[in-house]
Amino acid sequence: MGSSALRHQDVRQLDGEPALALALALAPPRLWGYLLDATLDGFAEGFARPHDGKVSTRIHQGLRVAQNTLRARIDGLLDRRGADVALLALAREGDVLHLLVAGGLRAYVFRQRSLRRLGTYDATDEGLLKAEPIWCAEPVEPGDLVFAGASPLFTEQALTRVREACLADRQLDPGKVASLLNSDESVVRGDAVIAFRVS
Repeated sequence: MGSSALRHQDVRQLDGEPALALALALAPPRLWGYLLDATLDGFAEGFARPHDGKVSTRIHQGLRVAQNTLRARIDGLLDRRGADVALLALAREGDVLHLLVAGGLRAYVFRQRSLRRLGTYDATDEGLLKAEPIWCAEPVEPGDLVFAGASPLFTEQALTRVREACLADRQLDPGKVASLLNSDESVVRGDAVIAFRVS
């Protein structure tokens, strides 16, 4: 497992595809990297399998393979208590952004002067093996700023900071969103954040 065991979260961009996945390990630290790799490798494998051309199908395939791969890894452990991984996946198809959430992760979009959460779902401490996955498809427009991360990052104060920064700078660098969200003393600094502007 090596140094990968210290990764509590990880982000994977699928090669050649407008798709991103964010995984959050729900397990003792010694298992973090082991379970993150299983989940993200499984999602990428499923996403790449033969499909009908629809992004929703590809995400569904990614979810199923990620679940099966993660379950197989956990079944091989002596101590399986509480081991799971939360997963969020975003993939664009034309002017529609497809979102999958299983566990305590969230996604938001800032458009013009409005900041809103994508999808309607409650945060949960469970992950791929226990949480009911939530799916949604949201229309997006060029210039929209999309960002996602672990639920604890999105305090009212953090979201206000992001909104104010977006209003002050209509071309705000998406990379700055992570530092704005990670600046609360109540959260673990350095949490992974997906942030990108729709082109």
